[in-house]
Amino acid sequence: MIGIIILNYNSANDTIKCISSIRANTKLPFKIYLVDGCSQDNSFEFLSSYLYEFENIELIKADYNGGYSYGNNIGIKRAIEDNC
Repeated sequence: MIGIIILNYNSANDTIKCISSIRANTKLPFKIYLVDGCSQDNSFEFLSSYLYEFENIELIKADYNGGYSYGNNIGIKRAIEDNC
């Protein structure tokens, strides 16, 4: 299975467009690890309610916004735990 890491920070609408594109164009089995970097605009709550029906998308809330590498490392760790 392919693990796809997506980072979100105050950009839920762009993130949903990205997820929609991946779902429409990816033929291989995949799981998306969506890491929210402590958004200040209720993105996490919005994404949580939008994504509840998708079994292959895991929404993860970071403890703090540690930047690009920090968020990716969180997603990569989960992907490895799931054998992606």
